[in-house]
Order: sequence, then structure tokens, then C-alpha cells
Amino acid sequence: MKWFVFALLILLEFAKADETDPSGKFLLYSDIQVANRTESLLRLRNVPIVRYKFKYDSLVDRYQLGIIGPDAQKYFAESIEVVPSKTFTSKDRSKAPTVVTNFPVVDKNVLFMHGLVALQELIFRYEALSAAIDSAETDASKRKDELLAIEKRITSGVSAQSKTKLEIAQKEAELALKQAQLDAQKAEEEMLLVQRELEHEKEMVEYEANLVRERMARQEELERLNNEQVLKMEKELAEKRELLARETNEALQKLRQTQSSELEQQKLEHEKEKIRVEIDAKAAQKRIQQEMELLKMRTQSKLDTERMITGIKTISAQVSRIVSEIFAKPKQVAIVTGIILGLIALYYVFKELFKLLRQYVQSRIGKPSLVRETSFTYSIVPHFIANYFSRPEELSSSRKMLEDAFSNIILSSEDKQRVVHLALATRNTKQSDAPFRHVLLHGSPGTGKTLIARRLAASSGMDYAIMSGGDVAPLGEDAVSQLHGLFQWAARSRKGLLVFIDEAEAFLAARTSVAGAGSGDGASSEVHIRNALNALLYQTGTPSHNFMLILATNRPQDLDVAVLDRIDVSIPITPPALPQRLELVKLYLNEHVVKVANQSQQSRSVLSKLFGSTRGVRYVTDDCLSEPVLHRIAAETEGFSGREIAKLFIAAQYAMFLAEKSTLTAEILLETVALKVEEHHIKRGNFAQLRTAEHAVDGKAPADASAPVNRKVKAKK
Repeated sequence: MKWFVFALLILLEFAKADETDPSGKFLLYSDIQVANRTESLLRLRNVPIVRYKFKYDSLVDRYQLGIIGPDAQKYFAESIEVVPSKTFTSKDRSKAPTVVTNFPVVDKNVLFMHGLVALQELIFRYEALSAAIDSAETDASKRKDELLAIEKRITSGVSAQSKTKLEIAQKEAELALKQAQLDAQKAEEEMLLVQRELEHEKEMVEYEANLVRERMARQEELERLNNEQVLKMEKELAEKRELLARETNEALQKLRQTQSSELEQQKLEHEKEKIRVEIDAKAAQKRIQQEMELLKMRTQSKLDTERMITGIKTISAQVSRIVSEIFAKPKQVAIVTGIILGLIALYYVFKELFKLLRQYVQSRIGKPSLVRETSFTYSIVPHFIANYFSRPEELSSSRKMLEDAFSNIILSSEDKQRVVHLALATRNTKQSDAPFRHVLLHGSPGTGKTLIARRLAASSGMDYAIMSGGDVAPLGEDAVSQLHGLFQWAARSRKGLLVFIDEAEAFLAARTSVAGAGSGDGASSEVHIRNALNALLYQTGTPSHNFMLILATNRPQDLDVAVLDRIDVSIPITPPALPQRLELVKLYLNEHVVKVANQSQQSRSVLSKLFGSTRGVRYVTDDCLSEPVLHRIAAETEGFSGREIAKLFIAAQYAMFLAEKSTLTAEILLETVALKVEEHHIKRGNFAQLRTAEHAVDGKAPADASAPVNRKVKAKK
């Protein structure tokens, strides 16, 4: 049954699987009919299989075995498909591929399926022949059994007639047996013929399959080579085009540059010529003017000389006459000399008197030049009247008032508690007429030290005056008199004056650094600063009932030991923590962004509202005000001071102005925050390097500016 196994293998290898749904019903085909096996076998038997050469074959002089187009059109018309164009690779690789239009293509799948149908017909015929042979063999066996039975009856004594009939029956049985043998032999021959035909068909199918595979492989290889060649040619063509375009652009660029340089050179030459002509004309005109001026000056000089000679002669004659008259009377000479000396003495006396008067008036009603900002104004009301109308408040109401006064100052709970206690103590000190205590506020820049000083003065019922330590050095030798004038002016305040000195380390630094100063202008400036420091130490050497001194610095370790000795209370102001930063973010977002947007929307003109114009109107999206965004900003601004957070939202305001449709979104806000955080880290990194370098020069270890004052003073050698 080799032929049957082979047929099954061919069917399993080449038959296409039908796509069916889960229910087993066909989905892809319609009008399904049973194939006519006899017709397919007849077509395969009659179609000629020839050897031929193909005109567009990629191999030279190669013979192929198969069915040519006209025979396929005659016997298998459904296998022919005419394509609009067919590309064949040329035998010469250097030549372009050949394109044939309306080319008939033989579908080998159709021929293959006809071969399968014919093979199925041969299998059916082989099965029928096998059944006929089996039936003939069964009949012969039955007749042989009958013949043996007859022979047994003959041997048992049948008559001669029966023997004759037996012989006739035996001969007929032999003839039937011979006929069955002939039929069996004929069936075997037909079976061998069918088997040979099947083997031949198998060889043909295998050969055709091999040819198809080889042809497909060669076709794929040729198509691959053709595609590679086409791609290579296209790439070379694109490279050539790009190179040509580049060379053209370079040539055009060079030509433009050459023309531009020539034009610029011509313009330059023209300008040079124009300037040279103008210079020559101006020079000629100037020479003429100079000659005229020289002539005029010579004439005028001659006239002046003559006039001067005449005047000198007249004056000398008058002076000689007056001198002769004076010396003729010596008493008049003494009177004139006394009058001149008296006038000179009166000039210097009045100059000093006016200077003293100016200082007195300034100390009484004027503001010293060192003070940048103050709430103190001179009053002409006598002290006993002003004191009569000012009544001290109760302690409980004062505490509540102080807590309300410092409620909108965002500090940590510990720092706020210290500041409120200081304000309460200062208020009670003023009411009990006790001497004021001097305070040091130290911490990072922008943490609100100046605001705390203002609010402390207001809540304590005192006047305040704000000055900067950097303003002392430029005064030079006048700094001492200005400081004394400041404290004399402070003594005139009836409420008591809170003197706030920002950047106190600018002139209150340790005097050990001044002692080793060299000569020159730098040494002179250091001496003036040291004198100013001594003046402040003189004014604060004893407890005062007139003023309270508050020093603010971010470098407390640089202050002089004598200044630190004058300090009664030292309060560190730490950078805001996460809860305080969240409050600052909400405060400055509302102040610098939301209020500006609301004001721009409310200030729209009537025409803008009528025509729907949004020019100049700012918007803030709701996601900017969401709690997650605010908490994220507060978390990312770790290490920021209050001033830096305020500047961050000023930058967000400018980002809103520049944004599309003047709308600030959460994305733009977070981008601005990221930029400011990066700037903060860069500044802090540079500041740390600068501080390290300064302390390396001074021979000291770097200290934290926000640390409490705990400084050891080195003894002078």
C-alpha cells in the first residue's frame, strides 16, 4: 500500500487547510461541487509535457521540463492569469530589468490540484481492480471445492455417464480456473500498470514540486538581487543627487559670498572715499576757521594788551596816589588793618555757630543720614501732657494683641514663641520704665528679621529706626559723629526708639582683623570702621531707657566679642520648615499671581467686555491652586527662605504674562519652580565655596550662619 501512503503524504503536504469556525461550517468558500476526477485524469493523460528554453530565463541555455503556455491554455484554461506587467532580470546584470506587459502567468497551484484529482481517480480504480481480483479468487476457490466434491462422488462408484459428466465438469472447472487465472494475471498486469503509472505520476509530482521549489528559490534570489540592485542604484542616485545639490549649494554660497564680499568691499571703498572727502573738506574748513580765529585772537590780544597796559598804568598811578596818602596818615593804616582782621575772625565764628546750630536742629527734629526708615516724628507737645494721655494696657490684653500682631508672620512655632515673649517683655519693660535689653537676630538671609523688628517696635509701642551696617564705612571719619548724632536723636523719642541695624557684621566685625591691617587707604578705612565700632560700644556700654538695639546678621560668628557682650537676648531665625513653606506658598501665590489675575479681569474696559476681547487679561487655572500642586511646591522648595519663595512667585507672575493666552497652568508653574530650585542650588553651592575659601584665608573653620552665638575669642598676641 505504498502508493496509498504516498498519496496521503502528498495530500497532507500540499493541500491547503480550510479555515472554519468553531461550529465546523465553511466561512471562506461558496458553491462547493465535487471535482470530476475522470476529466482531470483525461486532461493529464492528453496534455503534452515538453522540454523547452525560456526567452527571459536568468540562466543561459537552460532546458526546462514542464507544460508551456499554449498547452496550459488549451487543457487548463483556468490556470492562466494575464498580469499587466512582469519584470524579468536581465542575464547581463549591468543592464536594466526587462518589463513585459500583458504577460500570461500559469498558476501552478491549479495544475497541482488537477494532479491530485487525477491521483485520486487512479486510487479509486486501483481499489476497484483489487476488489475484482479478490472476487475472482473467491469464485475459483468455490469451484475448486465443488470439483473435489464431484471427484469424491465419482470415486465412490458412479456410472460411466456420470464419469463423462464429471470429466466435462472437470474440464469446465479447469477452463474456469484458467479463465480466473487469466483474469487474475490480467488484473495483476493492470495493477502493475496502475502502480507504474502511480510511480510515474509520483515522480512527475516530485519533479514538478522540486522544479517549483527551485524556480521559487531562484525567483526569490533574483528578486532579492534585483531589489538590492535597485536599492543600490537608488542609493547611488540619491547620493549623487545629494552630492550635486551640496556642490550646487556650496557653489551658490561661494558665489553669494564672493558677490557679497565684493559688494561690501565696494561699499567700504565708497564709504572710505566719502569719509576722506568729508575729512578733507572739514580739514580745509577747519584750517580756514583756525586761521581766522588765530587772526582774530592776535587782533584781540593786541587790543587786550594795549588795554591792559593802559589799565595797569592807570591803576598803578591810583595805587601810588592812595599809598602815598595813607602813609601820609599812619593812624588810618592801623584802622584798616584792624577792620580786615575783625572781618576774618567774624567769618570763622559764624561758621562754627551755624555748624553747631545745624547739629542741634538736626538732633532735635531732623532724621540722621544713617537712618533709612523710621516711624519717629518730633512732637512739640510737652512730656507730661503726652504721658498723661498714654495709658498702659493690661498684661492679658497685651498678650492677645501681640499674638494677633505676629499672626501673619510665618515662623516656626518655637521661633514665633520666642519673638512673642520678647515683644511682651519689651512692652512690660517700657511700661515699668526699666532699661531696654539689646537683641541679636541671626539666621539665613530672607528669613524676615527686618519684618520682625518692625512688628516688635509697633507691638511694643515704640518708635523704630532702620539702618544698614554697610552705610557706615562710606562715611569715613564722619562715621563717629553720625553714630553719636543717631543716639542723641534717639534720646529725643518719648516712646523709646528701637534701633535696628541690618548687616551688622559690616562694621561690627571682630577687631582682630583690623589690628593687622597695612598702610594706605584700606588701612585708613579699617581705622574709621574701628572708631565707629568704639563709638557704638560707648553708646551701649550702660543700660538705656531711651533706645533698644536690635542687630541682624547672617554671620554672628564674625561679630566682635565686645558687641556680643552688649547683647542680652540672642534669637536664631531658622529657615521655614515644610508647614511654614506651605503657608508662604499659599500667601505669595495669592498675593503675586491670583490677585494680579483677578485685577486684570476686573479692570477690563466696557468695550473689551462688549466685544469679548481678552487682551491684557490674565488667568490662573484651578490646578495651580490644588492642594497636591501646593504641597509639591512646598516640598521642592526645601531650604528656601521667605524672600526666595516670594521671588519664585514673582517669576511665576512673569511666566503668566509670557504664557499662551496669558494663562498660568500647573505645568508652567512647576517648570518655573524647577528653574528656581536649580538656581537656588547653584547659588548655595557657590556661597558654600565662597565661605570655605574665606575661612581658608582667615585660617578658620566654616561655621553655620544660622547657628546660635557661641563664639570663643582668641587673645591678641
